[in-house]
Amino acid sequence: MVILLYTYPVPKEILIQKFGKKEVRYKSDYINYQPITVGTPENPQEKDVLINHEQILKRIDQMAIDIVANHKNENLHVLFVLNGSMVFGVHLMEALRRHGMDDAQYDAIRVESYKGKRKSGKFKITAPPKIDVRGRNVLVVEDIIDSGETMSELENELIKKGVHSITTATLLSKPAKRTVPYEADYTGFIIPPLWVEGFGIDTGEWNRDDPDIKIGYERPSSQKQNGMKMLATSLITFAKKRFPKAGTIFKNI
Repeated sequence: MVILLYTYPVPKEILIQKFGKKEVRYKSDYINYQPITVGTPENPQEKDVLINHEQILKRIDQMAIDIVANHKNENLHVLFVLNGSMVFGVHLMEALRRHGMDDAQYDAIRVESYKGKRKSGKFKITAPPKIDVRGRNVLVVEDIIDSGETMSELENELIKKGVHSITTATLLSKPAKRTVPYEADYTGFIIPPLWVEGFGIDTGEWNRDDPDIKIGYERPSSQKQNGMKMLATSLITFAKKRFPKAGTIFKNI
């Protein structure tokens, strides 16, 4: 098993790890826009806005500039981790195109590690990518990194599948929650160890559609019914209308 141990910031030297006879390269990326650190509110309350919509979009644009600068003309295979990264992923996809990346393919993968507000402690891929990742330069897009265990496990699984290179991007990171020393190559915001929701991030599949990132809270069970189905339908409809030529990843998700 290949285990990548990162400290923050991510080391910029070129790292080469081997899995059997497969060689996986970790590029030395130049980061012009550093992650934005969000402090702990003095008296945090449920539903308080931690990061507003305008701040999120501005930071995604900066991340896209750096990704394009480092990976243009690599025919990236961009892999959204469902369901949380869909909102972040759609905006990042648009920003990548806007800044000159027009040769990327977009795909999705679903992994299971959370159940409601608690981590289940067991990782598994429940829906693999539709496109073969073997030999590809893969950019994994995640919504939030807490313990770091899910992304470490996912990278190991992609290595087993024979990817050529792996780069990771996350909208949010909670270093205080790490149980393994892992960091993404591109991070939007470093946040305190608070439960958050909005902009694709949920609490029990609720409130993914909030445009801001807020401090989360539990809902009555009656409010959670059909929430996932309604969200998926609205996101897929939005993505198909906005990116009609993006491929087939939004079909039958």
